[in-house]
Amino acid sequence: GKGQMEAELNLTPGTHTVTADYSGSAHFAPALASTTQSVGKVSTTTGLVAAPSSVNFGQSVQLTATVTPGSTGLGAPTGTVTFTDGSTTLGQVVVGASGTNGTANLVVTLPGGTHAIKATYSGSSAFSGSASSASTVTVAKLATTITAQAALVRLLPPLALPLGQLKATLN
Repeated sequence: GKGQMEAELNLTPGTHTVTADYSGSAHFAPALASTTQSVGKVSTTTGLVAAPSSVNFGQSVQLTATVTPGSTGLGAPTGTVTFTDGSTTLGQVVVGASGTNGTANLVVTLPGGTHAIKATYSGSSAFSGSASSASTVTVAKLATTITAQAALVRLLPPLALPLGQLKATLN
């Protein structure tokens, strides 16, 4: 009959050569066999929340990225998250564990206008990288007022040339 032996191996992502070496017995000759086993990285998805999504110029926005692994067997993802506004990098943050997910937070102050913010997870030796969809943040410009004061005109002797001043105040 055949003898069968099973072993469970916890292999890291990458390509591994697994070798079985049977030392033999009084009735059976020794044997050696090898196989190649490829182990893929755990997939991830990255989500992004920007709060609040609408602010006035000068106010802060909290960016929170959550990296969710496709399998929780290896724990929470590690690595970094890079936050971008279009092609501009806002910051890079180390991922911390939050249960089986990874999280990264960044507080930013943005210029006036509409911004498309993304979070991109770098990946690690065990987890694949991923990127969030864009979150829109709208920053309203501050209101301004301009006030003009009455002109002051004087005639200067001896030529009687007019000299004037106009004052305006911008708030």
